Amino acid sequence: MATSGSFSNTFKTGWTLVVEWAESNVDVANNQSDITITAKLKTASGYTINSSASKKISFTINGTTYSSTCTVGVGSGQTKTLWSKTVSNITHNSDGKKSIAVSCKLDIAVTLSGQYISSVSASGTATLTNIARASSFGTVSGNTIGGKMTVNITRQNSSFTHQLWYKVGNSAWYDLGTGIGTSKEFTIDMATCSQFPNATSGTLQLCLRTLSGTTRIGSDVYKNITVYVPDSVKPSCTLAVTDATGYADKYGAYIKGYSKFAVVVTPTTAYGSAIASYSVKANGLTYSKANFTTGALNSTGTLKVSATVKDNRGRSGSAETSRSVIDYSQPKVTELKVKRCNEDGTENILGEYAQVTFSAIVTALNNLNSAKYTLEYKKKSEATYTAITFDSYTGVYSVNEVSYIFEADSGSTYDVRIIVKDDLATTTKPTVLSTGAVLMHWRADGKGMGLGKVGEIENGLDVGYVIRANEGFINITLPENTDLNDVVQPNTYVSIDRNVLTYKNCPVTSGTFSLEVASAGDEGQIVQTITYTSKAEFRIWKRFYHSGSWGDWQQIYSVAGNVLWDGSTLETGGYYMTAGHTVTLTQKVSEQPHGITLIFSLYSNGAASNAEIVEYTVLKKSVSLFGGCGHSVPLLTPWRNGIKYLYIHDDKIVGHEKNNADFTIGGITYSNSAFVLRYVIGW
Repeated sequence: MATSGSFSNTFKTGWTLVVEWAESNVDVANNQSDITITAKLKTASGYTINSSASKKISFTINGTTYSSTCTVGVGSGQTKTLWSKTVSNITHNSDGKKSIAVSCKLDIAVTLSGQYISSVSASGTATLTNIARASSFGTVSGNTIGGKMTVNITRQNSSFTHQLWYKVGNSAWYDLGTGIGTSKEFTIDMATCSQFPNATSGTLQLCLRTLSGTTRIGSDVYKNITVYVPDSVKPSCTLAVTDATGYADKYGAYIKGYSKFAVVVTPTTAYGSAIASYSVKANGLTYSKANFTTGALNSTGTLKVSATVKDNRGRSGSAETSRSVIDYSQPKVTELKVKRCNEDGTENILGEYAQVTFSAIVTALNNLNSAKYTLEYKKKSEATYTAITFDSYTGVYSVNEVSYIFEADSGSTYDVRIIVKDDLATTTKPTVLSTGAVLMHWRADGKGMGLGKVGEIENGLDVGYVIRANEGFINITLPENTDLNDVVQPNTYVSIDRNVLTYKNCPVTSGTFSLEVASAGDEGQIVQTITYTSKAEFRIWKRFYHSGSWGDWQQIYSVAGNVLWDGSTLETGGYYMTAGHTVTLTQKVSEQPHGITLIFSLYSNGAASNAEIVEYTVLKKSVSLFGGCGHSVPLLTPWRNGIKYLYIHDDKIVGHEKNNADFTIGGITYSNSAFVLRYVIGW
C-alpha cells in the first residue's frame, strides 16, 4: 500500500512553503518503490505575492539534489504548485523498510511586509511502505534421526512460497523441494547418523528461501537444530566359539582341563562408528580382544561365553553362546598288589613266581576315549622292563582285580609298575616285589646277608625289616639311568655327578643332589624332595605322586636367584619396553620358586643409569592365572613418576607402544621415557 505525507515551513506570517510526498509503484519482488515530491506556496487570506520572475527551486531526495525553476506569484488565500519531481526505483532496506530525507529550497527573492526574503526551505522524513521480505523459521518439532521433523514457517506475505534444505555435518545440502507454504514435514535420513561417528547427537542446519513466484525474496535464512542418533543405532556382534585343541570334534563335547575356547568376535558397526573396545567373558576371565584362545577349561557343565562390543558413541551390542563341558580325570590305578607265589598262584613267601593284581579306571569321554593297560616288570638290577599288554581289556574303561603271574627269582627284588594310557594321559603306578621272605639269609658267595629277605647286595646287609639306626645310616647311591619316577621306596638317596651320569625325570642338570622319598598318605601318595647344594647356590625341588601319576617338579627355594634376562648386554643398558621390545626369559616363570622381579632404573643421556632404581614383583601364580595379559607397572621415585604396561607370559615379556610416551593426567606427569627395564630376576 502506497503512503504519503507532507511537511511545511511558514516563513512569514501569511506565507507557507508546503512539501508533499507520495509513494507509488511498490515493487515487492525487487524491494523498490517510487516517490513523488511536490512543492506548494500557500497564502492566508489577505496575503499575496506579486511576482512574475522565474525563481530557482531544488529538492534533495534520498541524498540526491534535483533543480528546476518556477514562478511564485500567488493571490490571497490561494495555494500554488511550484514544482513536482518523481524519483523511481528507490531500493528499500533488506528488511523491506525505508525512510528517506526530503528537503526543498526556494530562492524566492521577494519583499514581504517590508522584509526582503532571499530564500526559504522546508525539510522532513518520508517513511515508505514496509515491503514484505523473507520469511522466518517458526517452531521446529522432532529431533530424532530417522523420525519425522516438522518445520513451521512465518511468512510476511500470504502469496510467498518457500524452498527448504537441510544438511548435517559435512554432508551435502538435501533439497526438500519448492512450493512450501507455512510448514514442511519430512523424515531425517538415517544415513545422517554417519555424520556423528563419535557422538550421539549433532547439529542439523536448515536453510529457508522465500519466493514470490519464481523471484527470490530477501536473503536465505538459516537455523541450527540439535538432532539425536536413535537408541536403536548401536553395534552388534556375532560370537564364534570352537575348541582350539580339536577335542570337542573328537569326543562330542569339550573336555575339562584340556579343551580351550578359541573365540572370535565379529562386530558390525552402526553408521560409521568404529568399535572402541571388546569385553569377552570366557572360562572365568575377561578378555579385551576380538580373537583369542583361553587356557584349559576349568569347569564342567554348560559354560557361557559372552561378548560385548562398544563403539565410539558409547553404545554397546552383545552376543552370548554356551558350550557343554564334560569332566575328565587322568587314568587311575585304584589298586595294585604284588605277592610271591607258586606257579599256580598259591601264595608262597619264598615262591619263584609273582602275582600282580590291579584295578583301574579310565574316563569314557562319551565312549570315544581309548584305554590300554600294560604291566611292566624287571629285576631292580636290570635296566630294561618286560612289558605285558592286556589286549582283552583294551577299550574297557573300568577293570577290576585283573591278575597276572610271571616268573620271579626269589633271590631278586623286582620293580613292578602298571601303566594305564588313554588318548590324553598316561598314568604309571609303581611298586616293588621284594625277594623271598626269610628270617636271615646268607649270600652263597659269603659276601653279604639279608634280614627278612634274601640278601641282594654284595658286601652289604640287605634288610627287609623296618630299621632304627641309632648310629645313622649310609645313603643309597642312584645308579646311572635311574628313572626317578620309579624311586618310590621311602629312603634317602644320593646322586653321582650329573655332569657324568644321566637320570630320567630329574630337574637337576649338573652337580650332585640328595633325594628324599617319603610316604605322603594312606592311598599310595609319595613325596620326593631334591636338595641341590654348592658353595654359590642352594635349591630345593618337590613333587608329589597321587592318583596314579607324578606331578611336575616345583622349585620351592633358591638362595641365589636366577637372572632370567640381563639388559646390560644391550648398548643402551636396558629397554623402554615399547611394542617392538620382547624380553625372552632363560627360564619360565613357572619354573621359579615364587615368581619374578622386574628391575627398572633411570635412563638419561642415551644410556641406563644406576639411579632411581624401582623393583616390581610378579607372583608366579599371577602369571599362571593371567598369562599374556597386561600388567600396569607403577614407577615412583621422589623426582618423577612413570608407568609401564607389559604383557607378561610364562616365557617372555612383551612391551606396549605407550611405554616411552610422556603425558599428564589429572595434573600428574608420567615420564615414561625416563625409565628402562634393566633385569628380570627369578626368585
